[in-house]
Amino acid sequence: MLPEITEVHDPEKAQAAIDRLAQLADEWALKLHNAEQELKRIEATAGETVLAGILQGGDGSSKAVTTLANARAQHDVAVKTLEAVEHHQVVAKANLKLAQAHQKRQEATQKATERDAHLQQVNTLLGQLQALDGARYVPFKPAPLMPGEYRDPQPYAVPVSEQMEREIRRLVSVAERLESEARAMMTKADGQRKGVAAHGLHR
Repeated sequence: MLPEITEVHDPEKAQAAIDRLAQLADEWALKLHNAEQELKRIEATAGETVLAGILQGGDGSSKAVTTLANARAQHDVAVKTLEAVEHHQVVAKANLKLAQAHQKRQEATQKATERDAHLQQVNTLLGQLQALDGARYVPFKPAPLMPGEYRDPQPYAVPVSEQMEREIRRLVSVAERLESEARAMMTKADGQRKGVAAHGLHR
């Protein structure tokens, strides 16, 4: 039985589905190979089978037709099953990307909570400093250089809050990229499946 196609938020479960589908793909690729060989053998010997039946006092054709039909049916089943497995593989890989994206967004949310708590502490301390010294204090940032301007490098410690903000943006960017890749994979897989179905209708 094929694993159920559902969006999962656990990368480990998504990877487990990929691994299971890889095993199924190998199994059905082998079954398809065997079915193709058997079908070729039966097609090649169909005439001899009919002749042998006639020489034994029957027409021989009924058994040959049934055997050939069964071989073709087994081959078609193997083809369709392998196609289904391969489609599920693409979906599972897309689900892995979605699970990884979900994880990145959770990390970004947690980091944003930490940033907000940090900023609250910073603002409290800055407020106390302003009340004590009578002046407003803000984190130092050097002015951006104008085109052609040069100045000696100045020491500039990146505030922790800004470091957190950069990490949040990075995590969200990674999540968006993974989600975009997952959507592209699903769109391609759906297009290929529709193409296979249309081909089957015109056989």
